[in-house]
This record gives sequence, structure tokens and C-alpha cells, in this order.
Amino acid sequence: GKLFKEIYYFTVENKEYGELVREALSGSAHTVLSKSVLPNSIHKYGWDENAYHDAAIVYGDRPYVAIVFTNIDSGGNKADAYIRDIFKKIAAFHNSLA
Repeated sequence: GKLFKEIYYFTVENKEYGELVREALSGSAHTVLSKSVLPNSIHKYGWDENAYHDAAIVYGDRPYVAIVFTNIDSGGNKADAYIRDIFKKIAAFHNSLA
């Protein structure tokens, strides 16, 4: 979370390279996780044995970082839907605080 917080500050404060970082984290071909349910976000996902994760920075009036770590072995429709559901709940909770 701290790393993504610092990435957020870098992307909004560094005019020269901030947009380059945003573009790099927006360019993933894997958009079925956080990117599909968190508008105006950038993300990085990863998977390995017993690990399927996604971390996102959500921009807007009240920006925030949302990260989901799991012990799921790999993706697929069921795993992707599970992670999307968690991100939807995070977004709903964040929006309820407005």
C-alpha cells in the first residue's frame, strides 16, 4: 500500500515522468480485475503459485489505493469474479464515506 501511495504522489506531482508511469500502469492487457470495476484507475496484477493479486490506484476527488492479495493459484472466470467482487465492495465502502 505504501508503495502505491508513493506512486500516486509521483504521478500527480512529477510533470516530466508522472504521466509515463500512469501510462505504464494503464497498459496492462489484463483488465478483468480492478480495472474493470474501478473507473479512472491504474493497476498492476500478478500471479504465482498460491498467489493471485491486484493493486490499484483510483484517481478522482478522493483518490485511494485498493489492493487484494489472495492465495488463489491462478486466474480464470471464477477467480476473476471473486476479486472483482472484492474491489466492488471496496469502492462501495469508499463511496459511502462521502
